[in-house]
Amino acid sequence: MERIQSDAHMETAVRYSYFSSIDQMDRHVKQHRRTLTWQSTEDAVLCLLARRSLSYPGTSWMKVKTIAAAVGKSPRTVNYALAALEEKKIIRRIPVMRETNGGSSSNVIAILPYAADCSPSPADRQNAGTPCRAGAEASEASGESVSLESLKQEKYKYMSYLNFSWLIHHKWKDNCVKHGSAYMEKVVESLMREYEYRQMKERLRKPRPRRVPRPAFLDYNWLEH
Repeated sequence: MERIQSDAHMETAVRYSYFSSIDQMDRHVKQHRRTLTWQSTEDAVLCLLARRSLSYPGTSWMKVKTIAAAVGKSPRTVNYALAALEEKKIIRRIPVMRETNGGSSSNVIAILPYAADCSPSPADRQNAGTPCRAGAEASEASGESVSLESLKQEKYKYMSYLNFSWLIHHKWKDNCVKHGSAYMEKVVESLMREYEYRQMKERLRKPRPRRVPRPAFLDYNWLEH
């Protein structure tokens, strides 16, 4: 039974691993911790999950009692912290079902990417045809959609639709997040910041028009002429 449960956890951990290396995971955890209160229960739980997520970067499975004993908090407090981290899109809990007796065991906890610069896991590369198509199917399945037209607000009128579309495809090709609607908001926010930065650099590179000096008026006595 233990072997069956362990195999199920490993398979789930590999499937939901959002990071290709431990260094990449550490960078995202560092960004997540900046949004949390220092030395809070949430911060302690996140650090513990990162330390236990080395075999499969970003994923681990521990019971709530084990986490509570490690951080020195009660199981109830740890449950609140896990729920808060999941609500803030920092972690995701994936229930693992046992193959026998139909019962559930400890959850696999996956640390989510902070921004849109995470490579998809091997399972995603096999299941997804193309990144853009996979993201669209996930959005349709969850009833959510992201439209570029909705991003054309007053302060973004200078943006080019074609350039922005190219940037999205470029971002998805090189640095992809897990293809799900839950992360589309972070993807779009990251793209908007990067596009604004590129637009600002483009404007600064353009030569400024030179001021034409005004002609100096000579002293002229209008009364004598």
